[in-house]
Amino acid sequence: MQIREFSGEEFEDVAREIYTPVTARTGPGFHGRSVVQELGETVTLCRSRFRGQIRAVPIGRMARERRSMT
Repeated sequence: MQIREFSGEEFEDVAREIYTPVTARTGPGFHGRSVVQELGETVTLCRSRFRGQIRAVPIGRMARERRSMT
């Protein structure tokens, strides 16, 4: 089991590691904590708590939106 605590800037970097591929942006004063437990080779359980503002956009969605704009 891993317990990770992070500031907003740190979360923007680790969001892609912990969650599905996302681009995350956080507001001032953001703080988060995630507990990650691997339950086998293909299943991971994650519980997260955040304080502050966050916007997370899946990377695949961003790519589709950009293609539709051209």
